[in-house]
Amino acid sequence: MNTLTFEDLPYQALASLRTQSFRRRFQPRSYSPKMDEALRDVWKLLESKGSRRLEDKTQVLTEPTSGHIRTRASHTNEVVAQSIRVAEFLGLNVNLVWAIALGHDIGHVPFGHQGEAYFAKRLGRPFAHEIMSVTVAQLLEREGSGLNLTWQTLDGMFRHGGDNASPTMTPEASIVRVCDKFAYVFADFNDFKRINYPIKRELIEAMNWFGTTQRARSERCILAMCEESIRLGKVSFLECEEAKRFKELKRLMYEVYEHITAQNVASILGPVWDFLESTRVGDPWLILALMTDRDVLRLHEKPLLDVGHLMQTSVGELLSWLPTGIDPCKVDLDW
Repeated sequence: MNTLTFEDLPYQALASLRTQSFRRRFQPRSYSPKMDEALRDVWKLLESKGSRRLEDKTQVLTEPTSGHIRTRASHTNEVVAQSIRVAEFLGLNVNLVWAIALGHDIGHVPFGHQGEAYFAKRLGRPFAHEIMSVTVAQLLEREGSGLNLTWQTLDGMFRHGGDNASPTMTPEASIVRVCDKFAYVFADFNDFKRINYPIKRELIEAMNWFGTTQRARSERCILAMCEESIRLGKVSFLECEEAKRFKELKRLMYEVYEHITAQNVASILGPVWDFLESTRVGDPWLILALMTDRDVLRLHEKPLLDVGHLMQTSVGELLSWLPTGIDPCKVDLDW
């Protein structure tokens, strides 16, 4: 058993790598040069509609029966918590990881990754929430004027998942990318147990190698990540024993995900998409992407849908200014 503790490691050893330079696409109307730029992004995201909608969007389980089962919002909070802890210990920009973590999932569509897969199939093109998160922040908040977040926050949001990692990404973005995985793997396992899902011994043993509780498991990975990062002089979680075992653990978890999330989302999203297409009030994919799980389920339950029902959803108030012609596959960061 690894007996290494945080007291054995130098505090803020990577402070020289801390991101300190920021840029925005537009000069803010009300600007205080003394305010930390990343912290400005934090409060913009905390007050955003995208962040509010996460409370009613699927993490893994749709319509959870327990208040302790994660939604996309509670998952986001756990990514924030773990990311700022790593950033603080390593001496990196805590406000930047906070902002990236807050915004990393605001582009999720209803019903989580199953919904995302349906969007890709219906559009006939790749669809990724990492791109949609940047789109929401830049084009769909504040009645289309956007949040005007820093490029560093937006790039971190885009880089957090998929194959979007880059050698040029900030160390803070690297932290969120790794901590996102810590957060969902350990927390989702807890939620599987909450619904009494039968879990194979192989997965249980692989999980318990890290500890017997979620906090112990997260602690071990965070400590190992900090040790490896300090030793290599950059944010890293690839070489240590914990990283290798975590990779295998994640593989085992994905074998479970495909059964846990075996929802026929097409039977619900399809008719609602068709209805939105028939109304001609905007791009159906965009309107549907901004809906919450509850919005979609309520529309699906209506025997006779009309635009009045659409106006009662969380997207209803957006329709008067919602843009059309947005490319769902393009990330706009070339500025």
